[in-house]
Amino acid sequence: MTWRIISGRLPDGLNLSVNGVISGIPAKAGKYTFTLKAENSLRSDVRQLICFVEKGSGAIVDSPTVKSKTYNSITLNAVPAPPEQTIEYAICASNIADEANMIWQEEVIFEDLTPFATYYVYARAKENENYLSGEASVSGEIITE
Repeated sequence: MTWRIISGRLPDGLNLSVNGVISGIPAKAGKYTFTLKAENSLRSDVRQLICFVEKGSGAIVDSPTVKSKTYNSITLNAVPAPPEQTIEYAICASNIADEANMIWQEEVIFEDLTPFATYYVYARAKENENYLSGEASVSGEIITE
């Protein structure tokens, strides 16, 4: 029995061997529709298949550290980004990460803060076409001057 794709395509990174084995690591999340034909000297069959590639888990990243601070601003050191992901940052007045109510940004500068106030900063891998957002890092405590 030999197998081949007669329409559509597999996700990039996957291959179909002539004996029907799909192998590899998909490069991109999404829905892929393709039609396979299996045949030997006695008969053949055609089937349409749908392959769903789910987004991967976002990476867990280190907590951000302070680069500089003033009475009303905090600048963080950028956290290294994992391959194919970017980092985003949030700041809040609580040391418990309530991600649903946090405002995330890619910038490392937070301005218009209250002087002499305690803030907690977080980092996470940002959601993109292939990865979900990562969990918020452990918070780092910073007090504006």
